[in-house]
Amino acid sequence: MDDEQARQHFGLSLAELDAQVGEFRQQTQAHWTVRFDLPPAPVVAAAVVRDATEEEIACALTQWILETWRRQPELQVPLRDAARRAIKRATKDQKEEPPRVSAMHGLIELRDGNVTGGRALLESAAATGDALNSGARFELAKLRYADALAQPAAPSGRFDAAQVSAILAPLAPALAEPPPSADVLKLILHTWQRAQERLSHDELVHFVAGVRLFPEADELMVQTAQLCFEQGLEREALELAALGLDVARTEKARTTFLELNERFSPRAGK
Repeated sequence: MDDEQARQHFGLSLAELDAQVGEFRQQTQAHWTVRFDLPPAPVVAAAVVRDATEEEIACALTQWILETWRRQPELQVPLRDAARRAIKRATKDQKEEPPRVSAMHGLIELRDGNVTGGRALLESAAATGDALNSGARFELAKLRYADALAQPAAPSGRFDAAQVSAILAPLAPALAEPPPSADVLKLILHTWQRAQERLSHDELVHFVAGVRLFPEADELMVQTAQLCFEQGLEREALELAALGLDVARTEKARTTFLELNERFSPRAGK
C-alpha cells in the first residue's frame, strides 16, 4: 500500500496509519508473568548401570524364546536348543541351576513335550519361594489340577482341601496383584467348582471383582454367576448376569444371560 491508497481508504497518510496501528498494538498487548510455587524436586539417586548376569540373560532370552516359539512353532528345534545353550552358560560354574533359571528351564521342557522333566524343574523352583514368574506359576497349577482331576481325594470326584491348596498356591500372587488373566481365573473357578469345602464369602467376592474385568468371557461369567448363586451370593450372581447380558456378542450368549437373569431375579422365587 502506498500513501495515496492509504488516504483513499483510511483518510490518513501512510505514516499516520502506521503510527496509529503501532499505538493500537501497544494498548492491546498484555504482558503476563506467571509464578508456579512448586515443591522442590525430590532427590533421585543416580542410576547404576551394570552388565546383566548370565542368569538374567538366560531368563530374559528364554522368555523371548517362549513367546517366539508360541508364534512360530515351526522353529521349535532351533529355539529349544538356543534356550538350552543359554541355560547351560548361566549354570556352567554352579553345581545346580538357580531357581529362576530352573523355572524358565521347566517351561522350555514343558513346551518341548517333556512333562516329567519340566514338572520336576518347576516344583524344585517353587520350593525355594518367589522364583516362578506368572507363566511358570500358571503351568505348575495346571499340572497339579490335572493330578487332582485324575485322582480326586474327596468323595464324588471332588478335591479335598490339600489338593485345592496345592493348585491355588502358585496362583495366589495373580489375585493379590490384579488384573489376573482370564485363563488364571478359569483355572481357579474350575478348582473351586470341584472343591469339597465351600468358599468363604470374602474369597468369592474378591474373585468376582477379577471376573468383572472380562465381561466378554461368556463361559467364565456364566459359571462364576452360577457359583455365586449356589454359594448364597445372589446379588453378585445377578450383577454378573446383568453385566453379561449388556455385553453379549452372540445370540447364544444373550439367551444364556437372559435365562440367568430370570433365574436369579428375586421375583423368581415368589
